Amino acid sequence: MKNTYIILMSAAITMSTAYSQNNMSFKFGLPISSAQVLLKNKTILGKTLTPTLSMGYFGLSASEEESRDGDTEKESMGGHLFIPKIGIRTLPKAPIEPTDLRRYYFTDAFTVIPVFTGDAIDKDDKEELADQIDFIGLMCGSGVEYFFSKEFSIGGEIALNVLLQSMVDEHENEDYYSNDIQTVENKLNLRAGAIFTQFTLNYYFK
Repeated sequence: MKNTYIILMSAAITMSTAYSQNNMSFKFGLPISSAQVLLKNKTILGKTLTPTLSMGYFGLSASEEESRDGDTEKESMGGHLFIPKIGIRTLPKAPIEPTDLRRYYFTDAFTVIPVFTGDAIDKDDKEELADQIDFIGLMCGSGVEYFFSKEFSIGGEIALNVLLQSMVDEHENEDYYSNDIQTVENKLNLRAGAIFTQFTLNYYFK
């Protein structure tokens, strides 16, 4: 799932860079700020649609150093979350002139790609942790931006975020009474939702 998602986003970025000049948007706010590329507008059934590509990042790292009788031991651990998104923006009506207030709706699909670094845990544990943070999510919301020039605008967004995770853990267990080895499979389904707001700073190439 993640590999397919990354391939699609890479192809979209390559095609958009080669054939169009993209606009930029920067989003600031909780839980994670991100940079967004606004691809070339498309008109479908009379509606103006803008494909978007975004990337968010959150990282946390720690290190520990212990000295005993002249010997020093060091350990480090880092967790990095990359959050790529692919989405679409649409205007409720035909585009209006710059310097006016513009309202739009947007929908994003995203995933969470974890990368663990450091020597505090071994490679197998890092892979197990990465498998447990196998999230996908959806985001739907509305935004507004004010053009204070032909190229720049500021605005804000409010969106409902839904986070989904499915995890399967399979292991062997010895039955207490028969001493037989049994295969046990545990399935975990997680769903979480929240409303977030963000400020935006946008630049439109002319």
